[in-house]
Amino acid sequence: MPAKLKQTLDSSVKIVNFIRGRALNHRLFQSFCDELGSDHNVLLYHTAVRWLSRGVVLNRFFSVHEEIKSFLRSCKSDLVIPLESLELIQMPAYISDIFLQINKLSTSIQSREIHIV
Repeated sequence: MPAKLKQTLDSSVKIVNFIRGRALNHRLFQSFCDELGSDHNVLLYHTAVRWLSRGVVLNRFFSVHEEIKSFLRSCKSDLVIPLESLELIQMPAYISDIFLQINKLSTSIQSREIHIV
């Protein structure tokens, strides 16, 4: 993976794990999203064991990136800095599309009587 995409992926996972990994941040983010009337109020937790989970995590991250940005600003966190650039907002969308296609391919190969050749 190119360095720029890897850096974007790592920063997105770091932000998700900051919010989701601490119980207080997770509860505050849920109530924050409920107040805003967001479609999603829970971020999905990323685990390094299942690399296919990255696509789902990035998809959810991109769908609530405005709420995440507002939440991080209210927490006065330094993690909001990567979300300020338009380019760094577009990169998670690009990466989530790539992982979405990989996930579709992986699940289609796993069905019965499907041969890779």
